Amino acid sequence: MVNKLNTEAASRVRQQFWLYLLSQLGFLAIAPLLLRLFGLLDPETIFVAWFLWFLAMSEVFAPQLSDAGWWKWIGLIRVAGYVAFTFVMIQRVVPVLQ
Repeated sequence: MVNKLNTEAASRVRQQFWLYLLSQLGFLAIAPLLLRLFGLLDPETIFVAWFLWFLAMSEVFAPQLSDAGWWKWIGLIRVAGYVAFTFVMIQRVVPVLQ
């Protein structure tokens, strides 16, 4: 009985990973088209939009089991994203303040 529950939980985590990955790839395919419609097509804007999407989907698809291996990588990507996001925001705010 316990093995069946572990197998079902592992299957659910795997399914969450693939849904998470598809949501990220889908956004990266659609975002440049939408941003181009609004005249905002530059790498910094794409990164900011993707990072916000990444954070939202990280909450939506967070695994119930904290020992999911892919979730640890998401945490590392999140930290690196915050560093890059801060850099981009500082670059955009400094000219406004001058």
